[in-house]
Amino acid sequence: MYDPKEALKTLNFIWSHSRGDYVHLPFRTVHGAWTENPIGAEGVTATDLDMPGCDTYFSPLRFDTVGRKLSDVGSPGVLFADLDTAEPYGLDFVKPNLVWETSPGSMQAVWLLEKPTDDIMLWRETNQRLTYALGADKGGWMENKVLRVPGSPNWKRAKDGVPAEGTPASGYGYYLDLQEVHDNLPPVSSGSAAPEVPSVQSREYRDKLLAESPLPLSMHYWLRMTPEEYQRRRKPDRSFLIMKTAYALSKIGYPIEDALALIYYTPWNKWPHSPVTLWRQIWKAYN
Repeated sequence: MYDPKEALKTLNFIWSHSRGDYVHLPFRTVHGAWTENPIGAEGVTATDLDMPGCDTYFSPLRFDTVGRKLSDVGSPGVLFADLDTAEPYGLDFVKPNLVWETSPGSMQAVWLLEKPTDDIMLWRETNQRLTYALGADKGGWMENKVLRVPGSPNWKRAKDGVPAEGTPASGYGYYLDLQEVHDNLPPVSSGSAAPEVPSVQSREYRDKLLAESPLPLSMHYWLRMTPEEYQRRRKPDRSFLIMKTAYALSKIGYPIEDALALIYYTPWNKWPHSPVTLWRQIWKAYN
């Protein structure tokens, strides 16, 4: 049974290893509506994690402002990975401090650093190397990533109206030197392939995202565009629109799988018969 108070203890423990004034606790309704939720790092309560009927997420990093862009990041004191089905203990020299199951067979993990770092680019490269070395979700290493609150219900994996069970975090207790971890992980090839394309959600799911997600008005214009409007615009460059929109969605921390659903049904989707190609372009923009 999910206990928001116990979950808060885990999150506070993770956040205590980084510096920054804000954390993020976004949530998504069962209908797919995504809500950003920046909160002062010292003001989070268990009530903020008690969202019946919603998937709840948290930023493992802390931020100096209410945004989740690279320029907003404080001083990271943790590494993390969205493992999916990858083995969390697959690297002998970097055992995770905290591991939790988000649904049966899918896991996420956090590694604690000896101290927060102000070298954001070293942190970025190390977290990417860690993700790739483990075989974790290759779209899940960036600073704007949010993870599922440990132990919280997973409505995205619900069956017959019953959410999948998450499990509380557990793990080890030692700390890592950031530079040492970086130097012991293999570099990431610039030509690394995108992860396998997820299933494209239905048009109805896309419509709910548009109706309930707090997206900028300019983005709504392009995402809601009809084929007739697109023709009247003299067919703007489709590749540019896909990359520009996907990049903008990544900057506001929008889930990459939902970005696929939003862009797939637009009249300027260059690859309506090849979701794999579209996914690769979106993934490239996110990375």
